[in-house]
Amino acid sequence: MDSSVDEDLLVKGVRTVGFISDRRLCQEISRIDKYSHRSLMLQTLLHHTNLTKGLKLFPLKPVSTDELLVFHSKDFVDFLSDPRPEVQEEFGFGYDCEAFDNLDEFCC
Repeated sequence: MDSSVDEDLLVKGVRTVGFISDRRLCQEISRIDKYSHRSLMLQTLLHHTNLTKGLKLFPLKPVSTDELLVFHSKDFVDFLSDPRPEVQEEFGFGYDCEAFDNLDEFCC
């Protein structure tokens, strides 16, 4: 596990919640009709209600395949580069979290 991630989640010695905040990811997700700007609305709501003050915000930072394999199975990492609809539920994608084209560009 990357110790810099643990250190980034410590604020004044207390663990906090990390949240990926990235406009490019919101725009890509918003292209999916089912979600229709949901991610952008969530991030705007968090910001305007000052809920982001309690979060550690991270920009989207792609990682290498080797880094993904520290936390995820090879089958899952392979799925990211070829998100086939018939197996997406096996990997936690589906009705409310649909895989999208170029998903791997946002991960690795």
